[in-house]
Amino acid sequence: MTTPNPQPTNPPPGQPTPYGAAAPPPAGYPAASYAPAGWNPPPPAASSSTSTTGRGLAITSIILGSIPLILSLFMFFVFRAIRLSGSYEAYQVAYWISDILSAAVGVGAIVCGALARREQPLLGGIGIGLGIAATVSTLISLMFSVVGYL
Repeated sequence: MTTPNPQPTNPPPGQPTPYGAAAPPPAGYPAASYAPAGWNPPPPAASSSTSTTGRGLAITSIILGSIPLILSLFMFFVFRAIRLSGSYEAYQVAYWISDILSAAVGVGAIVCGALARREQPLLGGIGIGLGIAATVSTLISLMFSVVGYL
């Protein structure tokens, strides 16, 4: 009775390798070298600057998207005071300034949200939604005022 060899041997050239055994390297290539036992590769470096930037852009887009809402609440009282003063020209100027400012801030919220969407999908999406709502509502408001001039 013979004892099996604990070390697997490579088959002669041209013969298939047994299942689970490592095949010898092809001619002209060096044998694979492995890391010593107990050695672990370093963990990948966490890019904290990109995640911080993404979060900052997401928060910025939410703040920019909220500005038109706050502005519209504030402008309600401003428009009321201007109407009571009787100056229709001042009312028109304040109306156009608030609409143009709301549209610009809404577009800024969309851009910041889109840039932050990859790293902070929820916050970036909220900023994009607020920006789109502000921009679309401002554009509809401007369309109605232009139709009034025709």
